[in-house]
Amino acid sequence: MPGLSQKESERVRTLLELFCHERVRTQAKQVDRPVALVRYPALLRRADAWTEGQAVVTGRGAYFLPDPTPGAALLRAATGRTLESQVELEWVLEGLRWQPESELDTYLVRAVAETGGAAWAASDAQVAWDIPLEQEVHLSRGPEVLVGKVGLDDQSLAHKLLFSWGGTTQAFSRKPYS
Repeated sequence: MPGLSQKESERVRTLLELFCHERVRTQAKQVDRPVALVRYPALLRRADAWTEGQAVVTGRGAYFLPDPTPGAALLRAATGRTLESQVELEWVLEGLRWQPESELDTYLVRAVAETGGAAWAASDAQVAWDIPLEQEVHLSRGPEVLVGKVGLDDQSLAHKLLFSWGGTTQAFSRKPYS
């Protein structure tokens, strides 16, 4: 595309691929405002091993998509298609935020299942409120732990989303790992 950088062209292509699908377009017509969510780089500890990836936090829960291709996995979950070009998770979320929250959850869960990530409902996750969000978001579910640093611009929204989990967010003491 003339006038656009390679990265800008890939972003436009990703959004066009999403909205070429009738279901995505139809669902978007039902939405008055985009789903509030925060995406940030994170680490998932599962079975004493750490995996790098991206966390997505919504008012309904937390999702972890491992690197290297979380964007491509979410695009496939929503459209069934794979693009030859780069697909950033941020670009796919940009389009899918305009879906009903339940649809976005469905796509995220599909992508998590494909990649071996993690999906935690707000009612199942615990937030370590004793750790300031400015330092890191520290979530856990059973023996699994999800940690990451939210960007400065997203910290207020992250706090609002995590706080919206209500009584399901319990403070717990952070224990050293062995």
